[in-house]
Amino acid sequence: MLVFYNGWYIGEYQALSSSYLPNKVALRKQENPAHQDGLYQASYVPLSPSLSTPCSGQKCTQMHSIDHAKSTCLHYIHIILIIQLLFIANIIFMNYSSPMNKVTLPRKQQFRLLELLLAWEGSVQRKKIANAFGIAINHVTNVIREYERLHPANLKYDHRKKRYSMGDKFKARYCEGTSQEYLGMLKGQLYGMKETSLSVDILSQCAALPEPEQNVKPNILRALVTAILSEKQISMRYQSLKEGEPSSRAISPHSLVCAGHRWHARAFDHTKDEYRDFVLHRILSIEAFHGQKTEVPLDEDWLNEIALTIIPNPNASDGQQSVIASEYGMIKKAGEWKWTVSLKRCLVPYFVKHMRLDEDGKSVSENPLVLKNKTKAEPYLFRSR
Repeated sequence: MLVFYNGWYIGEYQALSSSYLPNKVALRKQENPAHQDGLYQASYVPLSPSLSTPCSGQKCTQMHSIDHAKSTCLHYIHIILIIQLLFIANIIFMNYSSPMNKVTLPRKQQFRLLELLLAWEGSVQRKKIANAFGIAINHVTNVIREYERLHPANLKYDHRKKRYSMGDKFKARYCEGTSQEYLGMLKGQLYGMKETSLSVDILSQCAALPEPEQNVKPNILRALVTAILSEKQISMRYQSLKEGEPSSRAISPHSLVCAGHRWHARAFDHTKDEYRDFVLHRILSIEAFHGQKTEVPLDEDWLNEIALTIIPNPNASDGQQSVIASEYGMIKKAGEWKWTVSLKRCLVPYFVKHMRLDEDGKSVSENPLVLKNKTKAEPYLFRSR
């Protein structure tokens, strides 16, 4: 093409190779007759391959068609690129403008506890949230209202019971919703650990021994929690390690217990007519949930406690006894280091096993602790049952 602007020659450029186009397109000066108010329009004059005269005929038409096709193709490519850029920009904008991204860290922690209670206990009262975070009831109301505004399908209010319950279309937004998470929260509360989402610089330089995952089915854990809170009976299939095949059990659970690295339910076993402990991941299925409250005898081993006295191994030297006492927080009374522990009678066998207090005749390095009043604990140990 020959291009003029205001009658002046612009230059020349390398054309796209084609059987109908020359490799070089020359530009020459030509006065533009389209003159109005002293302004000239740029003119485009196709040239023949000889560059001497304007082209005409079939070849000129073909050159125009190819040039138009190339321009149209580039035009559509530009449109596609613009649409893609707008799509990406829209995704970024939606992510940054999402209401969840505007929730502060303390509020996310409050929302997480709210979801944990809804997911596993079915309902929540404002007082429980207030006690957990040490805030006023009125402030909890604001927390729940904000959560309800962000996630209206997750929450509904029971006017009869005056508590919030899980919505029919509940979907966890701030918690994982796994049984490990709920049990971990309970374990943290039992051991006095406060939950936090703050990262610590030293964390990357720390390590811990791995613990086996408690593969508790969510529906089983939820049924147990519901039965405990409502004081109702359930029927289940349970695989005991003392029996080769699973059996059906009717139980009335009243508590969950963390015994070292695993959890069990403390329950009255209607089949055996006594209180027993049932390891959670050995419960295979829940067969039935009984709606009526079940009257059961008092769990004396749960309600009554005994005091155990732990001392350093008598075979240890004075220096060894001193560091053992420091490690276990012992207090020196009447010239003797002691650690006195009060615990429920039903927890005695787990504590003795966990602290390896049932192992006699071991060296100081293998058995640094000794149970001084062992006869007091004897009736409650595993081998005495």
